[in-house]
Order: sequence, then C-alpha cells, then structure tokens
Amino acid sequence: MLSAGVEVFASAGTWKAMLKGRLLGHHNAKVVKEGVVYDIGPYKVRPFDLVHDAAEPLGFYVAGPDDRLVYLTDTAYSKYKFADATIMALEANWGEEEIRESRLDSHRFTRTTSNHMSIERLIRMLQANDLSNVREIHLLHLSDQNSDAASFKEEVQRATGKLVFVAPKSGRMTPQSQGGV
Repeated sequence: MLSAGVEVFASAGTWKAMLKGRLLGHHNAKVVKEGVVYDIGPYKVRPFDLVHDAAEPLGFYVAGPDDRLVYLTDTAYSKYKFADATIMALEANWGEEEIRESRLDSHRFTRTTSNHMSIERLIRMLQANDLSNVREIHLLHLSDQNSDAASFKEEVQRATGKLVFVAPKSGRMTPQSQGGV
C-alpha cells in the first residue's frame, strides 16, 4: 500500500515490527501515538492503546462528518467506554464454549485468552457502553476454530438490539455474511 501511494497510519512499534525498520522513512508511512488526535482529511482520528502481546497495538476512534467509528481488534478487552459511537467494529475472537471444545494446547489457549476478546467479554463491554447512537456493530477477527459466527451475531443482537454484521474471513461481503437483524 505504501508503494501504491496510500498513506498508512500505525504506531512506531507496529512499524518497527512489521517492516523491520526498512521503510520507516517512507513518506506514506505515518506514525501515530496513543491519545493524540490527528486530522486526516475530513476525519479526526484518536488512537488508543489495546491489550495484546504485539508491539504497541492501537485501536482507533474516528469521527467524521456523519459518523463516529470505534475500531477495536486484537485486544483482550477494552479499557475505554465510547459514548457517542454510531458504528462499532469490534473483535469477537473466541467463545468460552467453543474454546473448551477445541482443545487447544496450553500455550495457544493462554495466548488466545490473554490477547483476544471473547464474545462474553465483548457483550459485557457493549453493555457497559451507551449504545443509544450506535446504528450497527461489526464483529471482526473471529477465530476459525474457536468461534461460531451465527451464534455470536445472534448473541450480540439479543444483548444490544442493534444491527449486527459479521466480517467474513475473505474480506469480501457475501449475501450470507451481510445479513443484519
């Protein structure tokens, strides 16, 4: 994306881990810091820190002219509340029942449960937030082995009363993956 002329925003730790220092000086590689608000076109973007074993992971709150997006993935939980979001794109990586049935080895079990959000934690997070402005919730980063897209979608819909979408693994929306409430 950098070579194609697209500006890409990430933390210094992410750039260092991803590019091994090779392109840190690239004019399209933009370093952002947690808590600082950036004006990017018509958007105000505020990165916030996440709970994950990666190098300086960040989530993003993006305020635009019409919507306010919370993008939160690759984290065990959220330390923050988001009062005025209209769209939430959130990790729902694993479920208690699904991970028990998958019989992961102890290392992978510990890493997954310590670094990725379960559907149960996600629902508690959503219930702790004011969702009155939220129009839709997108579930991201579901584990192939430790999640159930249909039941996760139903659980979030039931808990929030909001329109819920599940992001497909391929990154392409299909009629089956698009369905809302």
